[in-house]
Amino acid sequence: MIMRISRIFFPHILNTHKSITLPPEASHYLIRVLRHKLKHKVVLFNNSDGYEYLTTIIDANPKAACLAIDTLTQKQNESPINIHLFQALSKGDKLETVIQKATELGVNSITPIFTQYVDYKLPTERLENKLDHWQKIAISASEQSGRVFVPQINPPLELIEALKMEADVKLFLIPHSTSSISQLHQQFPGAHHFVIYIGPEGGFSEAEEKLALDNHCHNICLGTRVLRTETAPLAILSVLQAFWGDY
Repeated sequence: MIMRISRIFFPHILNTHKSITLPPEASHYLIRVLRHKLKHKVVLFNNSDGYEYLTTIIDANPKAACLAIDTLTQKQNESPINIHLFQALSKGDKLETVIQKATELGVNSITPIFTQYVDYKLPTERLENKLDHWQKIAISASEQSGRVFVPQINPPLELIEALKMEADVKLFLIPHSTSSISQLHQQFPGAHHFVIYIGPEGGFSEAEEKLALDNHCHNICLGTRVLRTETAPLAILSVLQAFWGDY
């Protein structure tokens, strides 16, 4: 039976290295969790140079696994468009699901946002741990989906601050809009940089919708059905990739 080659994110690898020693957490995951042995092949990537490094385990130490670099291959599977997702904070694991799936769909960066109807409290003392957790989800999704670049997960912002970001097209999703993506594609066929704003379960308020228009956003809807806060970003990302990206 041919064993599937695992992919591991390791930010310190350089193509001038001959071998790599993984830190304890990555070593434990590779040797104890994934059960890799001596001479097994592993692919590493570093989120900076666009290369995949095919390696061989030469020391299966679960605290300091050592891998020899065999070959490196430049991988070009990033979407031609750049997408920044602003996603309203929500209870439960909804944001975690969005981070995982949006990474698979090619998003470049994600920023959680506070809006009028967000029913979620994030104490300051928990913020660093939350950001680390969310970033690890993006790393894991990049490992699984074959990406060599990991989306950046940013600290939460208030909507009014998030709306200041500039882009070729800024999309503000509201279910009662009469504008569609196909109309925007006709208007901006060569757009490259997109910003998406997704509201919480209660949606955006009228004041927030006006604020979005004042900040050059395009109010759009995705069909005649109301999508959940964790469904809407995945739908719009897929549509953007179909019209402007690599689908």
